Amino acid sequence: MIPFLRRASVPEKLRRVRELIARDRLRRAASEAERLVAEATAAGEREAAVDAAEAWMLALDGVAAGPELAAAAERCRALGVTTPTVLRTLAAEYAVVGGRRDLAALEVYVEAIERRALKDPALKKSVLRALAAGLHVDVERPPPRVDARIPLLKRLERAVPKLGFPRLFLGRHAYLRRDFALAAEHLQQVSGAAAQSPKVLNLLGRSLEKVGAFDAATAAYAGSLHADRRQPAIHFRLGRLVLARWVDALEAQ
Repeated sequence: MIPFLRRASVPEKLRRVRELIARDRLRRAASEAERLVAEATAAGEREAAVDAAEAWMLALDGVAAGPELAAAAERCRALGVTTPTVLRTLAAEYAVVGGRRDLAALEVYVEAIERRALKDPALKKSVLRALAAGLHVDVERPPPRVDARIPLLKRLERAVPKLGFPRLFLGRHAYLRRDFALAAEHLQQVSGAAAQSPKVLNLLGRSLEKVGAFDAATAAYAGSLHADRRQPAIHFRLGRLVLARWVDALEAQ
């Protein structure tokens, strides 16, 4: 084929985009990279689509404002191309600018954390705050209202084992589902200040009591009262457990 009639391949087009970026022709590079993302995706060339998306975001970062960057990231994600830069851009737009807590935004936040896309501590803090609010589970809500968020909590727990609120929320959800053994397992792994919270200790105590772990339940209630003695119901629960153990000891003699 005559060279000037030959159609450029995806790798060649990507090389041209990178050359344009190197020459600081960013707007032209962004325009060509945008077309290349769609072309590579349609051709099933996943690696090239990812590289083109990164080039697109890099080029736009030098010439575009936040909304245009976010729109480009949305376009990439709609095509199934979620690079760390795409995820970071969307996380910033959703959490910092939009304050979003909907399921679609929560999915982006969790994936960004899983992919370690959040290098900026301030952005990561904003995303974690949004996740804590959006994935919140309390013992007053019917489980169906939070069931859709449980897979995200499980993914977040695996991605950041030291993070406290996923285990707490998973424990509450298990308690609502009357899976008391699982509730106790999650709640016993809560760390930090939350582990000393009377509310957390009380729920742990009730879960342990339900599965017959009376010594552990007694310890949980005692810890709760140590933190706050103004809890008549917990005094009653603890007293009932202590009395039951005393009666059992007498009967065993």
